[in-house]
Amino acid sequence: MKVTVLSALTFAVVLQGCTESNNDQIRKFVPGIYVRHFRDEFSTGSDTLDITEHDGKAGIYFIDEKEGYQQKLDGKVFPAQYKTKEHTALFNETTHQLTIQNGGDIITFLPDKNKLLLGRTEYEKVK
Repeated sequence: MKVTVLSALTFAVVLQGCTESNNDQIRKFVPGIYVRHFRDEFSTGSDTLDITEHDGKAGIYFIDEKEGYQQKLDGKVFPAQYKTKEHTALFNETTHQLTIQNGGDIITFLPDKNKLLLGRTEYEKVK
């Protein structure tokens, strides 16, 4: 009898530890640095998204977006250009996505692939 009760309690504790919600898993994955590299016949560069949690209870995140690229045309390479933007985003508890407030863009997280999608554009999590 004691073995059965002890086994049941052990199983319950293990099960509870394994039932972290999908929402919690994604929210733990969200903060970090995500990078996208690109290269085509006219330019090379990268975009970086640095996502930090501002208010976890309210689901508010800050996103610092940095882009650097260098254009090429007819064999001529132009000086590198850099752009930065700051965004505020809200986490949607139902869809598990971030919505950027000053543009309406949607960010979808793919923790199993260590990536996010900003629209159709893929970024890899590096930190």
